Amino acid sequence: MIFDILLCTLREIMSVANGPSLRSVSSLLRRVSFKTSCSIDSTRRFVSSPRGQRPSCVVHQQNSAKHLEQKTRLVSGARQLHTSHANLGLEEFFGDPKLWSEPDIKSGREWKIEDLRLKDNETIHKLWYVLLKERNMLLTLETEAERQEKFMPGDDRLEKVELSMANIKELIKERDEAVNQLQFGRKEKHPGRWEYTPFGFMQYVKPKEHLVPKFMNKYWASQKRQYDPYMKKYINLWLEKVKKERWRRARMEYKRIQKLKARFPDSDMWKEEKDR
Repeated sequence: MIFDILLCTLREIMSVANGPSLRSVSSLLRRVSFKTSCSIDSTRRFVSSPRGQRPSCVVHQQNSAKHLEQKTRLVSGARQLHTSHANLGLEEFFGDPKLWSEPDIKSGREWKIEDLRLKDNETIHKLWYVLLKERNMLLTLETEAERQEKFMPGDDRLEKVELSMANIKELIKERDEAVNQLQFGRKEKHPGRWEYTPFGFMQYVKPKEHLVPKFMNKYWASQKRQYDPYMKKYINLWLEKVKKERWRRARMEYKRIQKLKARFPDSDMWKEEKDR
């Protein structure tokens, strides 16, 4: 096929009147190069494949059809995305508009820790964000009521929400301590220790993360964890003062009980103390 194109081109060149000019020859050569490139591409597309295999163009069409079929299967079998109800305004920060004019709003009790212990971690996580959203709404409502110098409807709801969130924190702490007890044999994953302050008092110090290692941390090494010897005199005076304060409180409690016994000698409380 390529040779036929070359022969036709040479015949055109030889048939030009008065001999071929430079411009005509260049245009003919461009035409030859274009035709040969097109013929080569066409032969590559439909070149015969080895025995037992299909042509590349047919394989490419089948692969594209399979890919399209997989896409349609994924789209048809995919789950729909679930979202909550979307409000375009700031209505969610003020609650239901029907309850704005109500003087008193009835609400249930708070979530007790006994109720939360029956829930799994995923439910606790969802409940935390529900309570967080409710608290933001109530705080906004409280601020707006103060601005308008009005009473907030259902002001006890905020206290119940805060108690529920505090109970969730307590539950998470209990579960973390149980996991640490099973894994490490103690409640805290990284327990602290008792250290002396420069004034001689004992304090419980929890470990913290530092960017610099312990042997390279000059600030940590410069902190005093023992008191100086001259502080021992003042520490003894302070301990003596604490001991006197404890003795004074115990003496006042004893006198108070004696007055109660003299005033109510027939009370059952004194009989229970004798039985003990």
